[in-house]
Amino acid sequence: MKGTRNISILYFLNSFSIKRDLLYFDKFIVESENLKRSSLIGEILSKSVCDPSGNLFKKNMHEIEVLEKYGLVEFYKPIIPKSCNDCMNIVRRDEFSKFLNAITNLEIELSELFDKLFKLQDKYHDLFGNILKKSVLLADYYSIFTSFLLNFNDNETIPIVENYNSLNITNNRVAEVTNITINNFPYINVSTSIESLVDFKSDSEIKHNLNALKCAIYDMSKNTYSINEAKDKIEYLLNEYKRQLELHDKNIQYSNFQIFVSSTLGVIENLLKLELSGMISNIISLKKDRINLLLEKRNLKGAELAYIANVIEIFDNSVSREIKENM
Repeated sequence: MKGTRNISILYFLNSFSIKRDLLYFDKFIVESENLKRSSLIGEILSKSVCDPSGNLFKKNMHEIEVLEKYGLVEFYKPIIPKSCNDCMNIVRRDEFSKFLNAITNLEIELSELFDKLFKLQDKYHDLFGNILKKSVLLADYYSIFTSFLLNFNDNETIPIVENYNSLNITNNRVAEVTNITINNFPYINVSTSIESLVDFKSDSEIKHNLNALKCAIYDMSKNTYSINEAKDKIEYLLNEYKRQLELHDKNIQYSNFQIFVSSTLGVIENLLKLELSGMISNIISLKKDRINLLLEKRNLKGAELAYIANVIEIFDNSVSREIKENM
């Protein structure tokens, strides 16, 4: 599954990684012209506000280059309709007009703000904050717009946005629930290696949990939840799963000890009696009981969100929590 991700100026002022998206998507598509604009202003602001050495900006640009090298990022180029009918069908769609108007208006507003910033016609901090907010919103709209055009040409994608309230411009329920879900993932540092993500997602149990999460997202998107209701539903199920998982893990520890003691005594007893068939039976029974305990884990309430718990367990740390608090 592919996502459409567009990068705002804010990305170049922070050390969090866009690799977080790859915990859910196989790869993502970036609109190249928007990236050029964001990186141009991002470099100026990053060096003047965050890191005069320019190392932060270089590190972020290097991340994009590495992702492209691994084939995890594709740069979007304008789609040329196959026929005049296709072109007319796109233009006549209400969504097209909404996206185009929203993007055009934001482009104008940002240009005016940049002009004021460089001429210092207003309070610097107010202008700076306003530019970042509008840059994030513009990147979100480009993600939605790119996804719309790609989906029109039968390339299924989901827009990735920083603020899922920006999805009010569309009726894409799957995109809404997907972004609410991804927002539960911890932010990861730029230094997190691609290999660690690949190794994590290659585990068979993790693959099962990711597929279960995708199915749950599609099921939830069929309901008429508002964005806040969907957010509350996911939060409730995730907390419920964590609570039951904690109890289940304690039960496994106790049961493993109980199984080990009873089975080991049975093996020793049969060994002393030289009853090999009974010994083998006890060993098989031990393995079956352990498998049953693991299968029970998949039936816990909220288990369809187990993948989120897996991601948090591996990638969450004090740095990621601090980043999330400041976003």
